[in-house]
Amino acid sequence: RAKVLLNRVDRDYLLDMTPATERFSLAHSHQDFLQAEIDLADSDRWLVYTNSPYESESVSLVQKSGFPRNPDISPPVVWCRFSPGPEGPSGRDGRDGRDGRAAEDETVRGPLLSLDHYDIAGSLEDDGRRMRMKTTLEITARADPLTAATFTLNPDFDVYRVDYATGDGALFTRQGTWLTVPFRHPVPRDSTTTLTFWYEGDVFRDGGGIFGLLSNQQWLPVHSNEDLYTFDLKLRYPDELSVATVGAHVASHAEEDARVTRWRRTRPVSSLGMTVSENRTRTVSAGGIDVILSVDEDRRTAESYTERILAHIGPALDFFGGVFGPYPYEKLDIVQMPDDYAFGRALPSMLMLWGLYFQDAFSLDANLHAHLYSEVQHLFRGFLAHELAHQWWGGTVVPKTYRDAWLSEAMATYAADLYIESETGSEAFREMLKRHTVQALYADRHGAIDLGMRLVAHYQAVVYEKGALVLHMLRRTIGDEHFMNVLSRFSRQYAGKLVTTADFEAAVEAETGREMGWFFDQWIRDTGYPVYRVYHASSEGAGSAEDGGVESGGMESGGERTGEGYTVRGQLLQEQEGRVFHAIVPLIIELENGDRIVREIWNTQRRQTFEYALPDRAKRIDIAPDFSVYFVAAR
Repeated sequence: RAKVLLNRVDRDYLLDMTPATERFSLAHSHQDFLQAEIDLADSDRWLVYTNSPYESESVSLVQKSGFPRNPDISPPVVWCRFSPGPEGPSGRDGRDGRDGRAAEDETVRGPLLSLDHYDIAGSLEDDGRRMRMKTTLEITARADPLTAATFTLNPDFDVYRVDYATGDGALFTRQGTWLTVPFRHPVPRDSTTTLTFWYEGDVFRDGGGIFGLLSNQQWLPVHSNEDLYTFDLKLRYPDELSVATVGAHVASHAEEDARVTRWRRTRPVSSLGMTVSENRTRTVSAGGIDVILSVDEDRRTAESYTERILAHIGPALDFFGGVFGPYPYEKLDIVQMPDDYAFGRALPSMLMLWGLYFQDAFSLDANLHAHLYSEVQHLFRGFLAHELAHQWWGGTVVPKTYRDAWLSEAMATYAADLYIESETGSEAFREMLKRHTVQALYADRHGAIDLGMRLVAHYQAVVYEKGALVLHMLRRTIGDEHFMNVLSRFSRQYAGKLVTTADFEAAVEAETGREMGWFFDQWIRDTGYPVYRVYHASSEGAGSAEDGGVESGGMESGGERTGEGYTVRGQLLQEQEGRVFHAIVPLIIELENGDRIVREIWNTQRRQTFEYALPDRAKRIDIAPDFSVYFVAAR
């Protein structure tokens, strides 16, 4: 049976394709590649096992379903995905060894090629709804030899020509979003070549107005989400439209009833986004940089949105610059999206914001119920700070894989918390931590932070909210000075680079001189939380677990009178099933005279005793009422 199958592979996948000088294979040719489909009895579901040296996480098991076997019918479910170590799966993000570094492997590990540079020239036609593009890709082979290059491209585009670096036409195959180009001569490993694509298509919706938000996949050939690249873009578009990109403006001139503008980015980026709209633009200065506001002025008053946004942009830029280093770009585009785009998005040197944030109070009152208007006003500062923080975390320091996404989203969330704390004080900061805790506890059981987008509907609650809490606990574990040093040095060292959780862990260990794998294993790579209970055990025998007055993490505690004051003795318990968590746990001791004293326990045991001298009798003990620890109180 296996022999018949191999003959089928040879017949169906190996093709003679002119102008290629060698037979072109549509099948993976690496000796370690293996893919197997496993039917499930009495079910339309089946499993696909893959061991692919072309992936960073080479081993995966995915469930698919539907008939015929078309993954578009029912979304696939990833059962597991990991990088094996020498003796099996690694428990720490595919790493082997105590130093946290990936094991060296001479085989392919990751994409077959890297996409290094885009050279793009094109036009927007039909009132801006249709794109006609010529895009040259500079690529470097990462496998030896590279016989073909495969990309994804928006299926709404018609590709009518592909050229090799020599200018000769290339044969290509296309199926759905996939576009494959066989090379005439195999490209040796670490060698660079180019491919040029000509394509066109309709990309923007019809309607009363035009607004388009384009990510890489919507208008460019893309090979891998692990690519960092530079680019040069020249675009001709109707004069009445406004175009914003992640590039630095180079030149612009009028040409009949159109405008031709050129943008460039010489520092590598991971996203080449663009917005096209009928907004009007104006440039102002904030935080020492040019801020380009792109706003639908027909529906807004002239100054209200400008003043409100700039009132936050300047201070936030100053704050983040002091913590993470100078703002990494020469400009910041802030683009108003239509009101039905109820989200925000950040790209390098660009923010796209929900339209309602640009409306003045009168317009908001006319379009929102009172409680929603209040919520918009309350969340605006934190929302804007989060998106702005992405200029450092996600824009400049780029997560390498889905498992590292928290280094963008959790970092931006916690950076916004720090900014809120600096602007409005500790009570607002406590409320942010409380909100993170409530949302994270609800979703915790669905998966660990390092599952990233595999969490699907629970992605934000786990990666954003729990991730921000984990960063706060890291700050408390290593101390403010070490924590801020880590953020500052890491953001500078890895600017313009792909980063992993292992890189960040190594930076924490280098700063503190301590082994920190336990922390990342506990909070990033696993689920769960401690269930705490505290009670008083008086030396006079009045404070057993049964009669200690325990309720929801606090207690009526009492204490023993000493010659110079009082002593309180007690125990902190972890009552969850399974493993014991390690954490710094603050205890807030309320005295009979109304004073409150804070004591901290480095808790590493299921039952841990404590004893403190006090100036008055202890009335009550509460566990972390400031939400500085991720836990629930025992009931």
